[in-house]
Amino acid sequence: MTTITKNTDVASATIDPVNWNQNGWETCAASAFDVIIYTYNSGAVYSIDSGATFHYIDANGLCARYGKTLSGDQVVIFLPTINQFAWVMLTGVGDQNMVLALASPEEIKDSGGTSWATYLIPPGQFGDGRSLFDRPSVSVGDYFLYIAVNLQQAGTSIAIRLSLEELKERRPVHLIYFVATPGVFFMRPTQNTGFTAYFAALMYVKHDGGQQFVSNIRVFAWPETSDTVSWFDVPIAAVPTQGGTVQTPLRADWLANGRSAVQILGLALSTRNELWAAWSGNRTIPNPPPDIPTLSFPYPHIGIAVIDVSTRQLKSQRYIWNRNHAFVFPDLAADDLGDVGLSFCWGGGQYDPQFGVGILTGTDQSLISMTQGRSSGAGGDYVSIRLSFPDVYRFAAAGFNVMPPGPQNRPHYVIFAS
Repeated sequence: MTTITKNTDVASATIDPVNWNQNGWETCAASAFDVIIYTYNSGAVYSIDSGATFHYIDANGLCARYGKTLSGDQVVIFLPTINQFAWVMLTGVGDQNMVLALASPEEIKDSGGTSWATYLIPPGQFGDGRSLFDRPSVSVGDYFLYIAVNLQQAGTSIAIRLSLEELKERRPVHLIYFVATPGVFFMRPTQNTGFTAYFAALMYVKHDGGQQFVSNIRVFAWPETSDTVSWFDVPIAAVPTQGGTVQTPLRADWLANGRSAVQILGLALSTRNELWAAWSGNRTIPNPPPDIPTLSFPYPHIGIAVIDVSTRQLKSQRYIWNRNHAFVFPDLAADDLGDVGLSFCWGGGQYDPQFGVGILTGTDQSLISMTQGRSSGAGGDYVSIRLSFPDVYRFAAAGFNVMPPGPQNRPHYVIFAS
């Protein structure tokens, strides 16, 4: 079963003034010891008492060091081998550089959240030289920090790796990157990646009659001892891409902004050499092909594929769904016991949108809603899950729901285990 050890309403715990009517969506959190960095689309807060209280961080001020303003799309992760938080954010709309900020738990405590070493990563040196960054995601290996990010105008993704040794010493860093194969726009790095970094994306495949269906996962493998990236394809049952509209009691269409569009949102490597991939799928497949397996669902759902990276074969494909409401916005992480944790959102029909967590492995698998009550929305581009260091057998997750009237966003921070 899923054991919840902490469930903090960040909005209530924050003692510094934060206008949660405007902020608090697209959440991400990382924890180390008693320090937590919690980011949301237009700001960030920190805690030095394991989440009892939170304090505001001036994210826009970090961007201002380079004459930029904060746009959003923030993600954070803890780098245990060098004892640093790594925080990535995008600068203003139409500009969209990346700013990478680094600080140790001790620096955050001593400075009141103000001491960060920062790097500016411009998009012009990648791909076609004119694209802007969008939707970064991060992971950490044994020797590198990884950032996967979209290049908007080029219609593709890149993966960047940065030396942990150079970051620890706050030296100038050397950017090494690869551009994804054609047709890959959303590429996700795996959590718990270890000595080989894996990235994955859902792919359209052309079938008989010329129709294209999402029926493939492309996996990229980047060993930390090599500059060479290889990739392989894993066929899966076709992903339903139509019927994403979801009515809720307080909002005409909870998912109208398209953020439930088909893409891998969660990717984790377990100690069993299994790559777990999760995405938001819709209801149906138009004119399903006879040569591949297909399913239909009463509501949008979460699809999950488990891939053996040693044999490069699909081990299983499963679904999280319900007859009466939707499941969407999954993220995944794996602990040192091999258990896989999930953060997600659910709702629709007669149910208001909510944020939840769960465990996908073991004999007592369970999903638990962490928010409740009247709500008009939940989720977005980021609903995160990480390991809670130094306890690598617990997960730390961040999500939110939108409470009326206002609306007021209610960010949550959860620690749980199997």
